[in-house]
Amino acid sequence: MNRVFISILFLALSLSGWITGGILYYLAMENDRLLLDKRLDTAFNITDQMLNKSNNSEAILNEIKIRISKGATAQTGSLKTLCKSDDGARLETIMSKDDVKKVCTLIEDM
Repeated sequence: MNRVFISILFLALSLSGWITGGILYYLAMENDRLLLDKRLDTAFNITDQMLNKSNNSEAILNEIKIRISKGATAQTGSLKTLCKSDDGARLETIMSKDDVKKVCTLIEDM
């Protein structure tokens, strides 16, 4: 009886490390996903604020060219983050698909 109890206890202890490790790994991956979402939200909010007054594609491209000519700014960094992280999917909510491609090309060439 003692030997069976000790064997079960050792088995439970050895498996508990693997189970705890699996749970911690899952929680770390969820945390990374949430942080990426928040980073993209911040970048989107900065870009949306910059383009708030631009109502057509020409105005959008002009505004971005002005920002690029000023050098690296929070706005250009946010655009770069959005273009690289989710292929401009969030940008399509404030500009057309063609404009997203043009903007991302301008930002990559910067």
